[in-house]
Amino acid sequence: IWSPKVDVPLLEMSLACELPKSPVILMPELRFKSLLQRLTESLKNSGKIMVVDSTNARFETLRECAQNSGFNLFFSAQDIAQLNYANDIFHLILSEMGLYTLFRLDMVLSAYHRVLRPRGHLIFSALQTGSFPQFADIFDECLFKLNPEAAKSQRELFTQGLKRDWVTECIRNAGFEIVSQDTATFEIKFQSAEQLLFSSLVESYYLGYCLNIGEPDVDCKVLLTNI
Repeated sequence: IWSPKVDVPLLEMSLACELPKSPVILMPELRFKSLLQRLTESLKNSGKIMVVDSTNARFETLRECAQNSGFNLFFSAQDIAQLNYANDIFHLILSEMGLYTLFRLDMVLSAYHRVLRPRGHLIFSALQTGSFPQFADIFDECLFKLNPEAAKSQRELFTQGLKRDWVTECIRNAGFEIVSQDTATFEIKFQSAEQLLFSSLVESYYLGYCLNIGEPDVDCKVLLTNI
């Protein structure tokens, strides 16, 4: 369900952009290889794609899906809020934003705006209220057991981060002009807390962020074994 609901609209928006024959594209937080594969197949041009994430856990899988494309693929594990690229370098930024990004969106969008060329395009998907109706209860249970003192404030922060109006406000404040929005939504269902928290969608280090653990790549799976 993820591919037609999320990848297809992102791809359609990307193909509608005016790109040069050899575009330089940034793909931070790429969650599923289908988007990378379809993008390289559809553009059919030479160019450069930089895949960036906080860890290199997905890089091998992503690298395999675009081996025969005309694009030069580069992978870098770095903090997307502190990108180490020069200013005005990318024609397109295409992202499947995770929860951790939504709660420091101002910092991330500022970094994107800096590395994006004038008249470049930022296209992304974001988790919104109603995306996973089962999530709130599971999230609360984990927070209250692991860090009851911070649970209430983090729950409020979580609720705000999933509001569409808040996201669009952050986009405008970062200097972007909103040209198009796809307002379609769909539910993501999880059968258990383990399935939810171990999924690639809800990164385990996001819970670490809520528990005030400093490093964004902290693996919280060990902490969750006692829940």
